[in-house]
Amino acid sequence: MVVSNSMSSSSKIFRQRTGLRFRTSLGFALLAFVLSMTLAVLTFFLARAYLIPIREAAARREAQANAALIDGLIAGASDNLAGVLEVFSQEIDSEIVVVIDGAAIASSVSVGLTSVPSRVRLEVESGNSATQSTEDSGRSIYVVGEPLVAAGGQYYELFSFRELNRTLSNLFLISLVAASLTTVAGAGVGFLVSRRIMRPLRTVSQAAAHIADGDLATRLPLSGDRDLDPLIAAFNEMSTSLERRIERELRFSSEVSHELRTPLTAISNSIAMIEARKSEMSDESIVALRILSVQVANMQRLVLDLLELARLELSSPSSALEPLDLVHFIAVVIARREQIPTLESSAPALWAIGDRERIERVISNLLDNADRYAGGAQAIRLWREGERVMFAVDDAGPGIDRFERGLIFDRFSRGSAPIMQHTDHRATGLGLALVREHLVLMDGTIEVSVSPEGGARFVVGLPAVRDN
Repeated sequence: MVVSNSMSSSSKIFRQRTGLRFRTSLGFALLAFVLSMTLAVLTFFLARAYLIPIREAAARREAQANAALIDGLIAGASDNLAGVLEVFSQEIDSEIVVVIDGAAIASSVSVGLTSVPSRVRLEVESGNSATQSTEDSGRSIYVVGEPLVAAGGQYYELFSFRELNRTLSNLFLISLVAASLTTVAGAGVGFLVSRRIMRPLRTVSQAAAHIADGDLATRLPLSGDRDLDPLIAAFNEMSTSLERRIERELRFSSEVSHELRTPLTAISNSIAMIEARKSEMSDESIVALRILSVQVANMQRLVLDLLELARLELSSPSSALEPLDLVHFIAVVIARREQIPTLESSAPALWAIGDRERIERVISNLLDNADRYAGGAQAIRLWREGERVMFAVDDAGPGIDRFERGLIFDRFSRGSAPIMQHTDHRATGLGLALVREHLVLMDGTIEVSVSPEGGARFVVGLPAVRDN
């Protein structure tokens, strides 16, 4: 059980560290290697099993013919046996050992009667032909023995299969080279096949990314492939269902918020009429009226924020984008506020692409957030960073815990920082969510860090106007 879990863990780590394309290429390469090596080994052994018996049969025929010829030559010149063997051995490639009257004469000093296996000698001495493969001085030889009928002796011929073995070795080496080339070719084929297989997956992944970015109208065209079209059709059906569901939810939210405006307006007007006659009311009634007035005002702001958020989520990327000098624009926006933060810029003018109304809303919400939680913004700093113009709203408040920095842009998230601005009005928890939605529609970004003053820093990035 432990071994199985360990192997499963190792397999999981391997899949995590390698991509599907790499694993597919590796699989093709291993398959090509196994098949080519199997073919190489089979080719070698089949060739060896076929060629060696043929060579042995040819050696036996040659030895029988040579034995008959030697038998006749010795019978005619028995007094010059050594000379006969010397002349005869020059005409053949093999080596000869002849035994006459118990004396052995060899055609070469490198061989002798000891080179002949005892089994072959016994068979030939008994008057029978015999063959055997053996090793002599580290080389493979094939020994053929024939009785000499006329001369009354034995004839042994030793054949070396060195050339045949060299041919088989070269064949095996060529097979190994071919196996290596086949493995490389298999890896290349695997890479091409995996790339073709991954292409529709990449298309689906890109479409899913577009949907995640808010483009709910993204659909995939049918490819005409009967295996892929069901997947594409299911993806398109899922996208359509998701788009309809989100539109229904957003429409419901927008309609509910819109319908709430009428009774809230009526209640607010009624409260205003009652407040006009506040002098006729008791102290308890005045306190109740003030609480009611504050809660209705909070409800009105919440409904307005919900309506704005619903409109943003149903909106496409902003079409009112234009070049703006953020230094001048932000100076104009903050000049309308009671508490004006310091404005610092790395250049007299920094031009960005944005929507005037959305940028003003972003700045106002960030300044309102600083007023509510940090006693007001201390400074707004602007600079150019690559292809973006950045501006940061810095405060000297308690800051934002790093664990909450990814949550404060969620709807109705207020964080754990206490409200420092003394007011009866309650925060809706939608201000920073609206900031993020406005920036998304302008291809903008926002991050939270620590300001030089020790509080929170909200850093906004907008696309910069390209320099000509």
